[in-house]
Amino acid sequence: GFGAEDLDRVLDVQFQLVRKGVGTYEEFATSIGKSIPSARRAGQNIETLAGTLAFMTRNGLSAQMASTSAARAFDNLSNPKIVQRLHAMGIEVIDGKGNFRQMNEIIVELGKSMEGLTDAQRASKLAALFRGAGNNIQARRFWDLAIRNYDELDQRTKEMINSAGSLENAY
Repeated sequence: GFGAEDLDRVLDVQFQLVRKGVGTYEEFATSIGKSIPSARRAGQNIETLAGTLAFMTRNGLSAQMASTSAARAFDNLSNPKIVQRLHAMGIEVIDGKGNFRQMNEIIVELGKSMEGLTDAQRASKLAALFRGAGNNIQARRFWDLAIRNYDELDQRTKEMINSAGSLENAY
């Protein structure tokens, strides 16, 4: 969905992903295609996708595994069952204009709502949230890390949002 006018933005985000994530340009370039369709379906922008991949790779996943986990988590986010269950928890996935909110914003709210829970309580709450909605091991890798470390995910995403000029500054 990008045109030639978006090239500088895309290159800045890609360069920032390599700087802030754990992986080479080639590793990210060959794996990001796994998560792009799911990110688009969930209304996520390139900065949110890159921030999610940087977050996941900094937390021990390879670029390939991070891309697959991100894709499954975005699939969860675009599932109407999950949208309704989060709404019931007071967390809006859809904004007032009918668009998906960005993943990092939703995760911050969800993470704060689960602060103080034990690991067992958090696991139970997440299992109930995703029951019958495609909750698989790849998605759980994302949700388990993101809920506990929502501030880091938010930081990585904001680094991608603020990536303008990253490529030019490096050269």
